[in-house]
Amino acid sequence: MTTEHCNDDTVLVFGDELDVETSTMEEVSTPEPATSMLPDKDMVTTTRVPGLQNSSLHVAPIEISGLKLPPKINPKGRPKGSTLTVIGLSRKRANKNTNRRKPMKFWCKRPQDKDRDMLSWFVGRHAAESALTGRILTERDVKINPASVSTACLDENISMHRIKHYFSPEGWKTVLVTRENVVSLGWRCGICKKDLDGDQIGCDGCLLWYHYRCVGYKKTPKCLTWFCRACYESV
Repeated sequence: MTTEHCNDDTVLVFGDELDVETSTMEEVSTPEPATSMLPDKDMVTTTRVPGLQNSSLHVAPIEISGLKLPPKINPKGRPKGSTLTVIGLSRKRANKNTNRRKPMKFWCKRPQDKDRDMLSWFVGRHAAESALTGRILTERDVKINPASVSTACLDENISMHRIKHYFSPEGWKTVLVTRENVVSLGWRCGICKKDLDGDQIGCDGCLLWYHYRCVGYKKTPKCLTWFCRACYESV
């Protein structure tokens, strides 16, 4: 028996009685995958891999709209550099007194609160409250001693006629006479009750004036509005 190899991958076999051409290599067929195991053709993308013949990868696309991102979390705490100024210096800590309530200016108060304060200059707090509820004040309710009347009634911006309807005719005459007596005495310090001399400062809440020495000042404070201690305590 004689065998010869050919270029077309075949082998010729020669025998004494039989001359048969037999293929030594058989094509190996790869079974096709079951179609039921693959996704639909519309949902499959075929990708060719370079260097490999007759090969393909089936890649299913990802739906981005179906992805859920984690919720946004706001940062907590002070950001970096919040305690520094623009040039990198440390900021001054806020004064503890800045958190307390601030009194209101007399001219910013409600009309009823203004009337209450003005009535209390001449008749006292209790009588002023009763007048706001409808009681008519008489000359007996008015303070006679001018030293006991607040010098706030001397403010040039005060309109005395706004409280006239709270008094009887005789009571209103007594108020005007008492105010004239206060004018003759002049302005006095709200603490020491002495005449104002030297440096002085006026309160924007109660309209009283004070000596610098009585409120602990040696020079003019750098503020546009100023309130006395009594106004702070009444808030």
